[in-house]
Amino acid sequence: MVGNFWIRRWFRTLPNYFLWLLIYVVMHQIRETPRPVLLSALFSQNLYSAGDPVIGSSWSLAIEEWFYLSLPLVMFAAMRLPMSRKAASLMAIVAYIVAFTGVRGIYAYSDSQWTVGLLDSSLRKVVVCHLDAIGYGVLFSWLRFYHRESLHKLRYVLLAVGFILLYQVSVRFIHGLQSGFSEYADRVLLFSVSSLGAACLLPAACTNSYSGRLTRPVTHLSLISYSVYLAQDAFLCFAPLSTLTRTVPSPVAILIFWGTTILIGTVNFVFFERPITRLRDHISRRETNIGEQLT
Repeated sequence: MVGNFWIRRWFRTLPNYFLWLLIYVVMHQIRETPRPVLLSALFSQNLYSAGDPVIGSSWSLAIEEWFYLSLPLVMFAAMRLPMSRKAASLMAIVAYIVAFTGVRGIYAYSDSQWTVGLLDSSLRKVVVCHLDAIGYGVLFSWLRFYHRESLHKLRYVLLAVGFILLYQVSVRFIHGLQSGFSEYADRVLLFSVSSLGAACLLPAACTNSYSGRLTRPVTHLSLISYSVYLAQDAFLCFAPLSTLTRTVPSPVAILIFWGTTILIGTVNFVFFERPITRLRDHISRRETNIGEQLT
């Protein structure tokens, strides 16, 4: 159960990551800006505090990887308790969310002047302060497996609730940008409410399909999104937008950046990521929902 999940998840993320980690190490050596490679290889560059990763955007990937490692272990332990799988899995998910929200509460308890930069580096980009975020998605996956019909009936209510929550987060965040994040509740709960709001959108998103002219480009972007995520800093490493905009207008610079990044991501997906993913399908069983992973 747990082993199969890790094989499928890590075959999806690790080979591509280590390929790009090697590319970035070489690039940083060329630019004489070495970074702590071992920490980045272990996804520990921002485990307890914001670090200086080899791949700038990999702070969020580190959160995902530690989540993929830790939550299955918590759920596996909960399954050993004298209760039903349904109750044990729910207890594990809720406890996980509450525990890491509490960790963020400890980190956020400070008299510092909480600017958006400090909020970003001290809370948002720190693994142990943000592990609860993905837990809300797992919670809705649990609801979808055990209470699919009820969730389906409430999908538009939840959609409205989700937009309301995200709107409130936006209002509070804009206020924080202007006046600082002095409210302790904002520092702790803005992340929780935004994650819950996004999760509330999932039931409606899962039951509505679209077929039109945008289907193919949107599908393509979704397939190459991980490669694009890893490749985006490669362009900026040698051609920062601030430098590019000195020679071409800003809209053109942005088009060059995204066009080049999407092209690199497409090549990487076709010739590396997709073959690795197909190899994964030969050595592990595909699990279609959380229920299969819990049994």
